[in-house]
Amino acid sequence: MADPATTFSPIDLALVQVTVSRQSRGSVSSAIANELGIELPPTGRSASAGDLLILGLGPERWLVIAEKTDGWALEKRLMTLAAGNALVADQSDGRAVFALTGPSAQDVLALGCGLDLDASVFPAGACAGTDIAGIQAFLWRPKETAFRMAVPRSMAQSFAHWAETSLQAVLHRP
Repeated sequence: MADPATTFSPIDLALVQVTVSRQSRGSVSSAIANELGIELPPTGRSASAGDLLILGLGPERWLVIAEKTDGWALEKRLMTLAAGNALVADQSDGRAVFALTGPSAQDVLALGCGLDLDASVFPAGACAGTDIAGIQAFLWRPKETAFRMAVPRSMAQSFAHWAETSLQAVLHRP
């Protein structure tokens, strides 16, 4: 039987997407590193400092995540740092974020996600854009037994239903 300590819950985070051109990457990266103390991570990796986390979503594209601020305030802060050299957009209202935590979290995700989530392939600090149960998601792994998923808010109820049903299926395996 799977460990009943595995939990699924919504979490409230500020999400801001930052997209830069190749020409302006250096100046934006330096401004963020100097002001926030975080280097922009490569695609598929994350970096954090304090209450900020940055996911490398793709070439010249990142998702900046904060726990203790609202998306609008974070967007304004990043726009100031980018000094007109990046497209900065608050995604907080457009995405719902969920936490799946515990020893069976990976088993639950395996029921709907085609990525290899083994810690040797998708370790703590990894992130990816993927489909989970047919729903587009940003997936990241803050620690070995924890995952976070940001899905379109319009699909949040369907995603939560899938995750809760899958969690129960895993927890009640013989």
